[in-house]
Amino acid sequence: MKYIFNSQFLKILPPATSFGDAWELFCLDLLRASDPTGDYVRLLPPDRGIDILHQNAAGAFQCKSDERGA
Repeated sequence: MKYIFNSQFLKILPPATSFGDAWELFCLDLLRASDPTGDYVRLLPPDRGIDILHQNAAGAFQCKSDERGA
């Protein structure tokens, strides 16, 4: 199954200020929904390649986005 999310799908609403910002918040929401007991924290720049940190499991996530949906 393949999903393509692009700028037509994702609305940029506060606190997000850009497509990339909105995408990271969307990813954070999905992670929290899939694991409500997880302690997920979004890191702000400079994040050194880690966008979301899972503190309980010592996991790290990098959210990739392309505004063109490529």
